[in-house]
Amino acid sequence: MAGLYDNEKRVHLEEECMMKGHWYRDPDTNLLYIVPNDEFGSAEIIGPDDDIEERLNVYYRNTAMADVDTELVASVLGLEIIPEILFRFDEGAGYYTA
Repeated sequence: MAGLYDNEKRVHLEEECMMKGHWYRDPDTNLLYIVPNDEFGSAEIIGPDDDIEERLNVYYRNTAMADVDTELVASVLGLEIIPEILFRFDEGAGYYTA
């Protein structure tokens, strides 16, 4: 789940919209889904190209971030909410992890 890259500094850049977004994990596959917070920039949802990502896209496209009920989203899609304290970004590899 790579972020932006700074060619001059040769590091990957953390995106604030991702770090302030909603993070979910599929407990069956351990796959990570990150929904960016559009108040801090624009980006697409990070995650596998699957039915869950499509359903997240549809829901978040039609709902303001402040109005999202993450507990409901997680319950309906069978996901777990990842607490912000576990959000990580590796600037060397350019990956978001939890």
